[in-house]
Amino acid sequence: MTDDDMTGDDMTDDETPVIVEAADTIYEELRTLCHHSLPGSSIPAPVAYKVLGNLKGVEFMLAQALNQLAAGLGKSLDTHDVYEFEGLDPV
Repeated sequence: MTDDDMTGDDMTDDETPVIVEAADTIYEELRTLCHHSLPGSSIPAPVAYKVLGNLKGVEFMLAQALNQLAAGLGKSLDTHDVYEFEGLDPV
């Protein structure tokens, strides 16, 4: 898989970049987690500990992903045509 495959640099209008699909998947999975842990739910300790164990790296990975997204957006100012849209300042 190339960087273009992941970011969508070479995508056509009907293709969804992998990073957009990943963000959609993360959103849906987090939504599921919230739904199954509603206030008042009984969650056995072994299940709670497994969930917490699986989520322990999320904080750092989310921060990394957001920093990389910000850096990629900044780099795009040098590698893509940036223009005003509907009179808004692009920067």
